[in-house]
Amino acid sequence: MTIIFIILFVFSLWHFTYQSIMLPNHRMHLRNKLFALRDRLIRYEIENGLKPEVKVLNNSINSSISNLHHFNFFDFLRFKSELAKESKFTKTLSKRTQLIKGSDEEIKEIAKLMSEIVFSAMSINIGSWLPLIAPLVFTYDFFKNIVGFTQDMLFSITLNREDEAANLFRLRTT
Repeated sequence: MTIIFIILFVFSLWHFTYQSIMLPNHRMHLRNKLFALRDRLIRYEIENGLKPEVKVLNNSINSSISNLHHFNFFDFLRFKSELAKESKFTKTLSKRTQLIKGSDEEIKEIAKLMSEIVFSAMSINIGSWLPLIAPLVFTYDFFKNIVGFTQDMLFSITLNREDEAANLFRLRTT
């Protein structure tokens, strides 16, 4: 019972430290990167005029700045399931993606950097759960490798026996 209490205390201390101290600093760093991308996009707009892809990308950067703390793995799964449906959301996203793909290299670069920042935000937002999830993932991976190794070993033994039987059959027929 004491060990369980100590483990829970250590996990809660980690969670508190990560959520209250480390994570806000990481998010602020990512927000500053998004602000720099938005400034770069505004500079592009001043030099090249207002284009539809600039407006779309500006809206994406602004929504990423305001929702950075919401990006996590569960929202990603919900987004992925929404993409599987044929909905208005999917059509709008497809149009916006094609608009960005058909634009200048500068716009493509800004969009790529923005997606990397959002992915980083998603990764750091689940970091407080890492000490709880990591043992499960490692255990799953360990048993998956053992099962795979066992299947490979049994399959190779079966193949070796079939090869031995085929060789024995060839010896008898010659």
